[in-house]
Amino acid sequence: MGISRKEIELMKDLKKHNVIVWSVFFLSALLLSLTAVASAQDDRSCTMVGRAGEYGFAWTGTIVLPTGAVPFAVVGKSTFDAVGNFSSTSTASVGGQISHTTGKGAYTLNSDCTGTLTSSNYDKSGNLVNILTADTVSLDNMREARGIMTSLVLANGTHLPVVITLNARKVFPNGDNEQ
Repeated sequence: MGISRKEIELMKDLKKHNVIVWSVFFLSALLLSLTAVASAQDDRSCTMVGRAGEYGFAWTGTIVLPTGAVPFAVVGKSTFDAVGNFSSTSTASVGGQISHTTGKGAYTLNSDCTGTLTSSNYDKSGNLVNILTADTVSLDNMREARGIMTSLVLANGTHLPVVITLNARKVFPNGDNEQ
């Protein structure tokens, strides 16, 4: 007694069915894992809303003048909104001369956490002192930022060569200060 032709056909149909079931199962598992990866990547992107808040910051470096290098340091506090604007107050030391400034500016932020900022800085009387631009990167789930100044232009239009870096950290990193 062997297996009948009908039983052989039935076994072939079952094998095809099993292949289809397993294929659908593996395809579903693959799609679910890709969805999870995409979701995890979205959680790791930087957003303007995530940037919003108050930051303590320090710029340090050197202004390169024809007469020689001049040390430059600034410490202050900035407030960023979720639509690309910020304001700041700071105390600066340029070659040992202390000044107090306020700043207003705009920033961009890419999903890969890189960005730019431009700040117009004013003395206590409201006179423009300088305009600076910088390239930035956000770190530690947007709790910190680093940057390098790419341009420093005085109110009279003079461009100063600089080697100045930025370190900034959210004042309240748990979201207590977000706008």
